[in-house]
Amino acid sequence: MTKNKIAQIFLYLWLLIWPWQTKLILRTSDSAYSEISLFLSLLILLVPLIIWTHQIFAEDYWRFKKGMSKPLWWRALIVWELITFVSIFWASDFMLALYRYIILVFGILLFYVVKNTDFVKAKLVIKYFIAGLIAPSLLAIWQFFTQSTFADKYLGLAYHASNILGDSVVETASGRFLRAYGSFDHPNILGGMMALGIILVLYFSLRKEIKRNERLFYLISFSVFYLALLVSFSRAAWLALLVSTPLIFLSAWRRGKFQKKLITLFIILIVGISVVVINPSRELFLGRTQTDSRLEIKSIDERELYLEQAKEVITRNPFIGTGVGNYILELQKIIPGQASWYYQPVHNYWLLAWAEIGVFGLIAIILFWLAMFKTGFKNGLWPIVLALGVFSLLDHWLWDQTLGILVFFAITGLIFREDS
Repeated sequence: MTKNKIAQIFLYLWLLIWPWQTKLILRTSDSAYSEISLFLSLLILLVPLIIWTHQIFAEDYWRFKKGMSKPLWWRALIVWELITFVSIFWASDFMLALYRYIILVFGILLFYVVKNTDFVKAKLVIKYFIAGLIAPSLLAIWQFFTQSTFADKYLGLAYHASNILGDSVVETASGRFLRAYGSFDHPNILGGMMALGIILVLYFSLRKEIKRNERLFYLISFSVFYLALLVSFSRAAWLALLVSTPLIFLSAWRRGKFQKKLITLFIILIVGISVVVINPSRELFLGRTQTDSRLEIKSIDERELYLEQAKEVITRNPFIGTGVGNYILELQKIIPGQASWYYQPVHNYWLLAWAEIGVFGLIAIILFWLAMFKTGFKNGLWPIVLALGVFSLLDHWLWDQTLGILVFFAITGLIFREDS
């Protein structure tokens, strides 16, 4: 078996298991944001990254250098990486900053492998990515409808319940109802991953006529992803899908009869699943769309508080930041003596990036995102860039979650591929 074949197998294996957060906690913390852990999926991903990175730099360095010498997005990515590295040296917690930098390097290498490696087919990357999300989505559906969860250290699952303070719930006059987590740390991450999965399903299945068994695979995946997205009760994920889906349908409608038939099937599934799920639980869904309930008022107040805290952190270090991964530590210095749950990252990717790696790092990230949108507009993947944009404005998991960072770079690698 060749090295390339081994790398392929491990990459596809990673795409199947990445949602499961099996990990060895190397350093515990009161806040998950400051935890240092070794994920099993990272060890699996390490194999293809080592093989293909060695091949790129040792065997084909000059082609790599020539191909990367012109694009502005590549320079922006390198500046992003360098500024993040330098920020380690003024971070209060050196080890945490180093850990977060290593995760970023993993992400950038994954981006390059997915984008440039001839032995990886975009079609297979998307298929395995979608297949890997099916089991977590089924778990999420079971969690919501049974209102129960279980802990399993081998699958990386924590126990959650509606009566545990701090767990994510929807509260109505009838009581507290647990939001689905799936295999993720928070329902908002579940919702985000389901939205990304749905957009990839729609994009890939509507590009050209596909075989009947592939059609069935995409229809089933779409159904379970959409149902899991609904029971995550993630408003950011709902908004991302609402923004992206009509654009995909409109662009595919003009391609031919096959696309029109498949779009009709997808719309029937959306309407049917929505009626079956939302109608019996309409009080819960209405509770998430209204802003006058106790929990929703609390959520809005907390988000406003986090924005004010981010402003304070940024004002203290606008040019160099706190050091990557050190936002919470800086916040604890500014507002000492609070309970551990009080300290939370701002729910905004851009402000959190600015706070941690400074304004020059932020500019590099903005340039990379602009190039990503431009490229996505050319190859039809810009609806997924819009979805990522929604998540970046309303949440922080694309910046501070290990799996969120890796998924971001895997998807951006697909966006920049010439054969996407």
